[in-house]
Amino acid sequence: MNNLELTDKEFIDFLLTSEFNDNFSPEQYRYMLHKFRYFYRLLHAKYEQITLDKGTLEMNINTLKELSTSKQKEHDAEIQDLKEQIDTLKSRKLTLRERWSGEIIHKKEVKPNEH
Repeated sequence: MNNLELTDKEFIDFLLTSEFNDNFSPEQYRYMLHKFRYFYRLLHAKYEQITLDKGTLEMNINTLKELSTSKQKEHDAEIQDLKEQIDTLKSRKLTLRERWSGEIIHKKEVKPNEH
């Protein structure tokens, strides 16, 4: 077998399945070891990149969860305020001005001179 004629896929298959009982020269063993190191470095680099990407994605997910939770709390508070405003408007009587204009004057909109 001539190791130089194999593609990378064929060579890695050979390395993983061979019993190394053939009489290889020291140069061929050295070549196989160098190729094995090459494949190992490639796989290790891919593993490190995936690990780094996973950490970044987990950080992004946690940030989005926190943002979602805070937005949900803001919306819940806003809904509660609107419900309170509705309950307040339902229970109060309209003033003569509100009846005449057809618009409800909210307490926040009332000017100090209009009391």
